[in-house]
Amino acid sequence: MAANLCLILKMMYWGNKKVIAIGGGKGGIGKSIISSNLAILLGRMNKKVLLVDADLGAANLHTLLGIRFPQYTLEDYLTERIKTFDDIVLKTRFTGVSLLSGASDILSLLNPTFKERQKIIRNLQKFDADFIVIDLPAGTHMQAVDFFSMAHFGLVVLEPTPTSLENAFSFLKNMLLRKLLKAFHRNVSVRVFIEEISDPRNPKGTIRFKDMLIELEKEHPEIVKFFKEEIARETVYIVANSVEHDAQKNVANKFAMVVNEYLNLHCILLGNLPFEPKMKECVVAITPFVEKIPDSLFEKSLQHMIESVFTSDKKF
Repeated sequence: MAANLCLILKMMYWGNKKVIAIGGGKGGIGKSIISSNLAILLGRMNKKVLLVDADLGAANLHTLLGIRFPQYTLEDYLTERIKTFDDIVLKTRFTGVSLLSGASDILSLLNPTFKERQKIIRNLQKFDADFIVIDLPAGTHMQAVDFFSMAHFGLVVLEPTPTSLENAFSFLKNMLLRKLLKAFHRNVSVRVFIEEISDPRNPKGTIRFKDMLIELEKEHPEIVKFFKEEIARETVYIVANSVEHDAQKNVANKFAMVVNEYLNLHCILLGNLPFEPKMKECVVAITPFVEKIPDSLFEKSLQHMIESVFTSDKKF
């Protein structure tokens, strides 16, 4: 029921469109590949899709769609060279799919201001689309965790490797820390405590997130109760990419269990995407995998995720 309420609130925020944010704590794990191919498959289902490259410093999503040099990017809009948001949205050669390209090599846009982020969000709210698929930048940047938190469907992509798992856990922990700091936005001393005790450079050491909540609950039971209720409404979807054998199929499921236990965050394994030897060949050819290699296991797995969750009418 709580998850249902969360989706209803987000539908009120975004209107009739559904927003899918695809993130992860590490670069090179296939987020952009999944985002682009997911958008193409949704377009084939007669959905209007806006694909958003939210990396404002090192955008590359356009390349995966076969666009070498995007005519316009978010930089043009944020710097007001282009006044109208819809004018920077690019048509692609894929049915139903439009692209909002990020900026490349623009240091000033690596960390957009709150005002700039709000400007982007307001325009996304008004844009005519059935789905908005947001390819988040790697790491735990503020814009990444904010977009992830606001989406109907937050997908964490990981590979079955220790470094990828560690970074995915950090991504989710930082999302919760940001929510917690917002809950205590009027209490400077508590905010300082949270920042210090969660900083890995703290000479006194860090504490587990659950233990941090226990400490805060002693002095601020109502705020922590509200925070826990908010978190209980969230669902995070885990996607394991580049899975090569059966033993690796359990890695994402175990990761979800760890997140549930240590972060009190509800995680669901959405699925496993197989390792595809020809994936790099498609990237080099700047051609989406589902176009160059039709009817692959990768496409069938991704299509199953779409039909079972994103376009399903079942209750969550």
